[in-house]
Amino acid sequence: MVTVGSSLRFDPQAAAPDAKSKDPILAANPIAAWESYKLDKKNEEVTEARIIRSKYYAQIMKAVDEVPMTDENRARVKACMRLQREAGFAIVDAVTLHKDELLRDEKGKLRVKITRQKTDNSVNNIITEELGRMLRAQHRRARKRKRRR
Repeated sequence: MVTVGSSLRFDPQAAAPDAKSKDPILAANPIAAWESYKLDKKNEEVTEARIIRSKYYAQIMKAVDEVPMTDENRARVKACMRLQREAGFAIVDAVTLHKDELLRDEKGKLRVKITRQKTDNSVNNIITEELGRMLRAQHRRARKRKRRR
């Protein structure tokens, strides 16, 4: 079972063509395996279908190293991916994060505090120190690039 977005899920076992269908197009169409459902916004549990396990995440991060790009872009991509995973950001929120949105709370924990672009919902999530260092390094590199222009 794979979850896509917030309202669709795909069951690969049901993806086989539906021989029972009288319509030949529908009988051969794997889209019939997609079901629409609504997430329970009050239930904060993460379902198995929505988790990217550590070993798969490591494979994804390793694949970034195999794609031809500059070291600077590779670091930027990895920082965005980490931000998506650790803070639960959408890609648009990860790439538009401003340095002022990286804060320390009263307990000394590093947080990202933003308003989501798409939904206008506030997000105030804790991130790791390592990710904070990566994000600050990206900011410093961006400032150097601007000065060179």
